[in-house]
Parts: sequence; C-alpha cells; structure tokens
Amino acid sequence: MLKIKGLVRTFNQARAALSEGFTPEEAVLFADWVRMKLKEIEQICAAHRTKPERLPAQSRMAYQYLKSIDLANLPGRQPGERMSQPGNVKLKNVVKLGDQMAERLWRTPERIRSGIDDLRRIGDDLNLFAGQIEEFCRQGGETPAALDAPSRQVYCWMRFLTMGGNLAAHLDALARARAAAAEWQLRPGQRLYLHMINQASLWRMRRSGDGMVIRVSEGFLYADMPVWQALMKQLFESRCQVSRQIIDEYTATEDFGDICYELESLAAPPAPPARGNVHDLDECFDRVNREYFGGKMARPNLTWNRTLTLRILGHYQPARDRVMISASLDQPEVPAFLLDYVMYHELLHKLHGIMYLNGRRISHSAAFREDERRFAGWREAEVMLSQLSR
Repeated sequence: MLKIKGLVRTFNQARAALSEGFTPEEAVLFADWVRMKLKEIEQICAAHRTKPERLPAQSRMAYQYLKSIDLANLPGRQPGERMSQPGNVKLKNVVKLGDQMAERLWRTPERIRSGIDDLRRIGDDLNLFAGQIEEFCRQGGETPAALDAPSRQVYCWMRFLTMGGNLAAHLDALARARAAAAEWQLRPGQRLYLHMINQASLWRMRRSGDGMVIRVSEGFLYADMPVWQALMKQLFESRCQVSRQIIDEYTATEDFGDICYELESLAAPPAPPARGNVHDLDECFDRVNREYFGGKMARPNLTWNRTLTLRILGHYQPARDRVMISASLDQPEVPAFLLDYVMYHELLHKLHGIMYLNGRRISHSAAFREDERRFAGWREAEVMLSQLSR
C-alpha cells in the first residue's frame, strides 16, 4: 500500500494555520500551498497507478481534509495580530532532568527503604521543576505550549504526576513492571532500568553501560500484569504475535488513550474552535443534549484535537470539563450521526465519572454501558467506528 511521507504532517500544519486565521496576503499564499500539496499527492498516486481514496487511512483522511477546505472563505486575522508559535522555546537539560526523575521513580522503593527519599519529597520536587518551567515561559511571555517537543513532553509528564493520585498510580505501575521483568533472566552483572515517561512511541530499548534501559509510554499507567508480562515478552523475545496482540488491545482502550490525551492537553496550543472544517461541535452537543439529556446537561468546553487518531476518537477531561473529539471525525465522509454517538459517549463519562476499585480504574461501569445502549442505532455506530479504526 502506497505511503506518502509527510502527508499527516501537512494536515497538522494546515489545521494549525486555519485555527490561527489569515491576513488577506497570507490567505492567498495558504490557498496556493494547499492546491500545490493536493496536486503533489495526486501526481504521486497517479505515478503509482492508484488513487488518493486508496491511501492508508490516516493519509487518506489527511488528503480528504485538504480537499474539503473552502479556500474561498478562509478565517481572517488582523494584520499585526500575534500568532502562537508552538515549539520555538528551547530549554537546556529539561530532557536530562526528566530522565533523572524517571530513574529516581524506578529506584523509589529502594530509596524509601534506605531513608533517602519519600513520596512527599518526590511530589514537591516534581511540582518545583514543573513550576520553574512555567515561570521561565511566563517571563518570556509564553506558555509551556511554546516549548520544543522534547521539553514539552517532559513538562507535561512532570505536571501530570503532580495531579491527583497519578504519582501513586505511577509507582504502582512500576511495581507491576518490576514483577513482570523479574520473570526474565538477565546476563550476570546486567541491570534493568525501566523509565515510564511521556513519549510518542510505545517503548524504546537501549543498552547503557552495565544495564538495559527501557523507556515505556506513560499510557501504560493502568495496565495490569498480563499486559506488562506481554510487554516484557515482546521486549525480551520480540516478534511474539500473541503478546503483541495483548499490547495492541490494551493500547486501543480508553484507559490508554485517556492518559495520552491528558498528557497532550497539559501544554496544548490554543484549542481549535468548536466549528470544524466539516462539523460543528456546538451543534452536535445541542442535538445530543436535547435528545438524550432533556437539554439539562451543562455545556462542557468543546474542542477538536490537533491530530488524526484512529483508535481513540474522543476524550472527556474532568479537571477541565472538556470534551475533545478526534480531528479524524471532522471529515466529509463521517456522518453527523456518528459524531453524535462519540459526543454522547463522552458526555456519559461526564455524567458517570470514573471509579477506582482495588487500584483498578473503571471508566465503563454497568450503568454506563446501559445508558450507552440508549443511543438510537448504537450497534450501527459501533460497527462504523470499528471500520474507521481499521
């Protein structure tokens, strides 16, 4: 299947530019740029004897999004109005500091037993480091959203660990990881260092001195032992189809997606407007609220996310009372009915909340599932979402 490198990045650039608006001169340049990109995509497809409609899902969605932009009616912006520029602030040693904190957390049980560390001190240090980054950005008239990607990821991770019970949950997850790793025999003198941190990849592994350093996505925060065992099997044996399937199934869950969305949101650029290129989230909320909540549901903050996601298509953030919907649904071929179902699902999270039972996170209670089936055509919607994710 043909893959066009950089097409999803082009989608992100176009979406970010549309959220900022254009001066008249910029609108002309942007329209020319979109037409050029569309022509390039179509020429590449023609050279490979295929059509844009046959591209892989994310590339196809990116092309369709570019195709659907109304270039004659682009959003305006006043000349001289300041534009946000994520990624233009660089801080030295932030990534190194994040690695040191991840290592400290991995060693925490040993350090607590030896009297060197305690949870309160770790929490205070995380809050201090995150606060120092925020103050540095504030002095420059910026927010952490303006940090370059590696620094922004570390900042979001540190700030995330200071919230609620996330630090305790992180240490519980490391305990499960340690137990799963103990089932594997390392070479004499070799040590394992596992850093659970904010990163785009699910895991990375490298050898360093006397040890093996494994970096794992913070999205595994609520993974249970079978998932950690599968992850270790994949790391130590590699190419195990059964363990890979267990991992894939977990990373498709809302537990995993919610953590990734939450991390992303802690230093997000200004939210795109509720009115998308095709669908309007305000109108969607009004329909769902009127039909299923009798118009009594308080309106949360509504926003599209900035990337094309295929597995996690929506997320409710209680701390911000915000519903975030995947940009993948802001497409001409996605019916309003399907968007309404995703909105309804996220509003049920707002209604029911999240329960914790014996350290386990329960986001879909029996009452939640019962209400979910009240949506007219929920089976059809589930089938359509499953097809979209594939």
